[in-house]
Amino acid sequence: MFHHFHDDKLHKRGQGSMNKDDFYKIIKCVRTFSWIFSIQAIRAAFFQGGRMINGVVIKKLTTHEDHRGFFREVFRFPADFENIPVSQMSHSLVKEGVVKAWHSHRSQSQWNYIVSGQARVVLFDFRPDSKTYREIVSLQIDQEIEPTAYFFPSGVLHGYGCQRGPMHIIYVSSELY
Repeated sequence: MFHHFHDDKLHKRGQGSMNKDDFYKIIKCVRTFSWIFSIQAIRAAFFQGGRMINGVVIKKLTTHEDHRGFFREVFRFPADFENIPVSQMSHSLVKEGVVKAWHSHRSQSQWNYIVSGQARVVLFDFRPDSKTYREIVSLQIDQEIEPTAYFFPSGVLHGYGCQRGPMHIIYVSSELY
């Protein structure tokens, strides 16, 4: 469950793109600690200064609430998608305790928005030519406390663990699955 790595384009051809040593370091980190991506263990293996990953966007959302409910703007088209085509929007329900990791896209960029629930999200820059190669970003996202959307470009490994569910998550991707 924890050691799943999937590059959607290469995997279909039976090839892999991850360096074997990096893959086993990630597996060891995730297996050694709790199901919720112990960021301390991952940072111990890969720490390089704690910078934001190049191209990743964390967008804190504003909620306007009154007695009728609330309004929340999530994405602005085309502002949030400048030079990024929008090909598909998907909705997933994730049960509490489920971990979905590691996953990568060779050419697809993606915005994620957790509609309800709580998750630990981990992003790992696996692009050798990136200035932030091997950087890790860990996000604790709880829509009841601080609504957040996040974007990651192709080549960034990503995963999450649902800490409070069920969790509803929306994916807006630049390519079709």
